[in-house]
Amino acid sequence: MFSRKVILRALACALVAMLPFPDLENQLYDLKVKLLSGTHFQAPKNVLIVEVSKDDFETLKRNFSQGAAAGIERDGPWREKFETLRNQFFWDDKVYEAVLSRILEEGPKRLLITFFYNESLVLLQGQPSLQRLVRSPQVLWASQFDLDQKLLKPAPELTGTENYGFTNLHPDVDGVVRRAYLVYRNHISLPFRALIDEPTAVQQSLPLSEPFLIHYLGRPGYIPTCSVLELFEAHKPCGDLKDRYVILAPTGNIVAGANLYRTPVGYMSRGEALANILLTAQQENEFVPVHRFLLFFFVYAHCLLLGIIVLSMGGRRQLARLVPLLLGEVFFSLLLMRLLSLQVPIVPFMIATAVTHLTFSWLKFAQQESKRWQAEKKAQYLRELDELKSNFLSLMSHDLKTPIAKIQALAERLYREARGLSDDQKEYLVSIQRSNEELSHYILTILNFQRIESQELHLNKKSHDINLLIEEIVQRLSTLAVDRGVEIAMELEPMFAVELDEQLIRQVLTNLIDNAIKYNRPGTKVTVRSTDLGEFVEVAVEDNGVGIEKRQMDRLFKKFSRSEKGTSERVKGTGLGLYLAKYFIELHGGDIGVESELGKGTRFRFRLPVES
Repeated sequence: MFSRKVILRALACALVAMLPFPDLENQLYDLKVKLLSGTHFQAPKNVLIVEVSKDDFETLKRNFSQGAAAGIERDGPWREKFETLRNQFFWDDKVYEAVLSRILEEGPKRLLITFFYNESLVLLQGQPSLQRLVRSPQVLWASQFDLDQKLLKPAPELTGTENYGFTNLHPDVDGVVRRAYLVYRNHISLPFRALIDEPTAVQQSLPLSEPFLIHYLGRPGYIPTCSVLELFEAHKPCGDLKDRYVILAPTGNIVAGANLYRTPVGYMSRGEALANILLTAQQENEFVPVHRFLLFFFVYAHCLLLGIIVLSMGGRRQLARLVPLLLGEVFFSLLLMRLLSLQVPIVPFMIATAVTHLTFSWLKFAQQESKRWQAEKKAQYLRELDELKSNFLSLMSHDLKTPIAKIQALAERLYREARGLSDDQKEYLVSIQRSNEELSHYILTILNFQRIESQELHLNKKSHDINLLIEEIVQRLSTLAVDRGVEIAMELEPMFAVELDEQLIRQVLTNLIDNAIKYNRPGTKVTVRSTDLGEFVEVAVEDNGVGIEKRQMDRLFKKFSRSEKGTSERVKGTGLGLYLAKYFIELHGGDIGVESELGKGTRFRFRLPVES
């Protein structure tokens, strides 16, 4: 089964299947992540997203920045433009002082602020309390890369130490955020900055400078989220913030698309995307792509198995195995992704299925055509051989008939006219005549067989008394019966003449009676009966000899079939007698059958229609 052709073709199919198809692979990957994202039922408790909308920011300004209008009027047009710019980027000194105080008083692990504020937006002179808050080790500020991939750091007044990290997301070519960097161009991301100083955070399995596949735990809205205004409500709808990662982020606008990013599970706000990156880095459960060599091994095994299925099975049976095989591989891929976070691509298996099916279907077709051509060539050879055999038998039989007839005539004349022959000499002449008759019988059998095979046998029906025909044959075979020690008897009913081919029916009767005599032990009896059945005449040849085994009954009337019991080892014959008898009887429109019981005897009978 694993021939060289199969192995090499499976290898070629596997190599083709490993060609990259990123668009299709990304779409199927997104589908798998979307399916798996619905299997998590418990939201993470260590992360909270605090969203800030434009309206929330204006409300906070009214609550905590009273007197700002007077300052604007007092400082003139420059101050007004400065405040307008700060409002556009959601910055206000009093608002941040209130928000930071409220969050930090509950002791979160880290506060990640995803708004980017450069030095042109922040002026903290004369505000020591706010300076202490913004430079708290728990507070991390956002930096970002510009279009030239240069890192823009937050305002120095916010970062007394390196408590910042970039928040840039890196979509793929199709605009979907599937991967993230912990370290990019020797700069640390904001989620990684939140984890890097923790004594229990050891990110040894994650690639620091290479992108990794984000493990999206759920669909949009899965991460606990509350509004910034809810922080200041008495009943604490945001919950306890202690030992949680709090991400302060702008609200995503699904209508305008602001601050929203495409992910495999749907559109997410910047805060949700960063929260999934943080959780993936913390739990070290990123989706790890399977190694290319290991993937190639499985694809190659898939191609081999599929090739064997195509070569060994028909169309429907192929489909009954191909579909469960491919579905099983998809399910196994999902299972590995769910339990081991191992990303096994599906596209190579899909391509391998299509390419392998086409390749091995063509190979199967070529093999079938080759076998058909060989079969036709062999059939032609056998036809030529059969024709040669038939011609040889025909020529041989016709050429032998003349000398055999001469021998028979000379032996009979010598027996009649010779004088002074001893008894032994007369016995020799009788033996010559018997052997000559036996040889004539064989030649006639071969000639009839050759005529049947070449479809040249035609009936020459004439009206005959079948009883006279039976008596003539019994008389001729009586000497053989005496020599064998077998008694032969006739029980013939009077009947009218029957339309039949005398030569063919004579051969049938001769074969049946001759077999009954030859295949029996001395002391047994052979009885020939004829019965008038109205529309049919039945002739039966019965004996009480050795019988025939049941396993031989089905092949008695086949070509070259001979009995294996009794005296068959001493009986000469061609194995064609019963085959020709059946053919001749059915050619007359009759039927022939046999009944036998081992050790008790055998009964052959045939029926011929009275009128043709």
